[in-house]
Amino acid sequence: MQKAVIILLFLVILLLLINHLKTNKGVLWAILALISSSIKIQSVLNPFTSFLSDPITLRLILFSGLIGFLPMPSVLLYIKSIVKKPAKLDYLLLLLLIPPVLYAINLIPFYQLPLTDQLQVFQNQNSPLRNEATYWISWETTDRLNDLYNSTIGALIMIYPIWLVTRKKNILSKKSYIALVQICYIVLVNFIVMIFFVSNNYLQIFEFSLADSLRPLGLIMPLSILLFPRYLYENINNSDLTFYLKLMNHVSTKGKKTDANQDKLITDASRVLAYLHNEKPYLSPEFSKHDISRGLDIPQNIVTDCFSKIIKIPFPVLRNQLRVEFAIEKFKSSGHLKITIAGIASESGFKNRSTFYTAFKEVTKMTPVEWIKQNCDFILEED
Repeated sequence: MQKAVIILLFLVILLLLINHLKTNKGVLWAILALISSSIKIQSVLNPFTSFLSDPITLRLILFSGLIGFLPMPSVLLYIKSIVKKPAKLDYLLLLLLIPPVLYAINLIPFYQLPLTDQLQVFQNQNSPLRNEATYWISWETTDRLNDLYNSTIGALIMIYPIWLVTRKKNILSKKSYIALVQICYIVLVNFIVMIFFVSNNYLQIFEFSLADSLRPLGLIMPLSILLFPRYLYENINNSDLTFYLKLMNHVSTKGKKTDANQDKLITDASRVLAYLHNEKPYLSPEFSKHDISRGLDIPQNIVTDCFSKIIKIPFPVLRNQLRVEFAIEKFKSSGHLKITIAGIASESGFKNRSTFYTAFKEVTKMTPVEWIKQNCDFILEED
């Protein structure tokens, strides 16, 4: 079963790297969370003796308590990278790192023990060596504080993406919104599993042994990601966009049911957004609603209703936002080092540098050069 978990986890990590790394390097935080969570889960689900034949895995299991601190801050950094790229360490995250640092210091005596003694401390609850394995807090209390920390931070991180998609929907792109909704489900599934084991460890609600029937639970984490292929492959299609628009309109209308005409308009609006996302017609300086009507064979008055009643963003505003997002992707790939900002403005569909600067500042609240200085490794002066 351990091999199955490793293979499945490797597959998920490979797909995330292939499909996400180019557009968001913050996915490395998600991968760190996956690996560290898997190590922690395997240490709980499997008897200690099953790791004795592999020295590397054995060392990881011995350090699983410390490794278990990594998933929650990593998930938080990953979510922040989706909302605002790139994700950077801030004071909140530094505060989250204080408990694992104190945990590591407390266990310095354990790390200094010979391997055979470490095995005895880790495996035997009645070992007298446990009294010598910590500085100031006992081994058992340290484990309880570890579980309390991860449960508390896990609950907060589960709430965070839900708060973003319900309260900050206006600042999220459709792609970020869809990704966060799916991440909410993934985090929820894994959080429920974690809480079950943590609570049962102290309350003894269920009695079970580390039998083969329990070990498949280690597959839940990678499987929970594979259940969302649109997220895994970072694809946005009409069904995703229809879901996004229905959810947005459901929230804005406070849950009132929509009629058949509204549902038809939502479907047309999802076609419009998919057309904009896939074909990028807004890169033409002369792009207008008439081009959407002609490209999708939808009457222009219906296209107008899609923007005013469903998407709820004026066409000129959305057009400029998409053009600015395209320019930002150019900056992220260091395109500003190859051509001038005016050149990128032209490639993005703006007729001149002045209109580009105006639109860019409306979307990002800063000029292109200010954005580059704040978000890119390589900067330049005004051209």
